[in-house]
Amino acid sequence: MNNEVSQFHNALRILLNLDSIELREGGVTDENWGTPAASHRNQVLDFSRDPIREALRMPDANFERLYALIQSQQPGNTTSPAPSPLAVPVVPTVPATPEPPTAPKPQPIEKVWVVWDGCTSSAPMYKRTSKESAVSEAKRIAARSPAKPFLIMESIGAFITPAVEPQAIELTDPKPINDDDIPF
Repeated sequence: MNNEVSQFHNALRILLNLDSIELREGGVTDENWGTPAASHRNQVLDFSRDPIREALRMPDANFERLYALIQSQQPGNTTSPAPSPLAVPVVPTVPATPEPPTAPKPQPIEKVWVVWDGCTSSAPMYKRTSKESAVSEAKRIAARSPAKPFLIMESIGAFITPAVEPQAIELTDPKPINDDDIPF
């Protein structure tokens, strides 16, 4: 792959993995895009769902800052973008709920080894509870698929978020519809 193609390919990967904090710190979110004052839509959420379409909707100045942010994360780039003076904090729409003080400690789970075909499958194909069993499984399926590699991956850790109790949300009466805006 030539250098320009490689940079474009990496730029798409970077674009798909940007989060709201990076957008804010890179100055992409401001009064023109990405804040409640900028639109009735949640533009940052829409960006996470379809970053290419939302990037095309951005004002030019915001898109230029997005481009600079992507370029700063290209492989081999040692500079990071300076925080934008236009960056404003993103106000969360749902306040974070504190973790309950009596959250139960998670139960231990068994270490596993997985066999994955690393080339085409999006998820591991087989889960085994011993390294020897995973090696045996990888050899068995590799014999059926010549020239196709099968990776054996060992679990090195696990994380879980404690369950959060649902909270009631207050409902309000709907706003009256102004019939004068209907075009027929």
